[in-house]
Amino acid sequence: MGNPRLRSKLLPQKLALIREQLELTQHAIKERLQLSTPARVSEYENGKREPPAEVLLGYARLGRVTMESIVDDEISLKEFPGQLGTVDAEKLTNLHARDERKRLAKTR
Repeated sequence: MGNPRLRSKLLPQKLALIREQLELTQHAIKERLQLSTPARVSEYENGKREPPAEVLLGYARLGRVTMESIVDDEISLKEFPGQLGTVDAEKLTNLHARDERKRLAKTR
């Protein structure tokens, strides 16, 4: 058997912190990240389900923070809010536009 995958113990709380800092409801996060239901957001924020990389990337973009700071337990819950908004918004917009072009190309 392979090695068990490391899991971030602080990930659920960090996802909730991003949503709360943005003053968004779970339904709003569901819409922005194109998830199936608001219950899925709750599962991620309560640690019942591990979010896929695409969802983590979505949270990172919304919070303008690196994915590393979301999953790295060495960045405490006390330090994490200070990380929010530190990633350049223009860079995130360019990345989002690139991803949207890729998504549209797949649907053609």
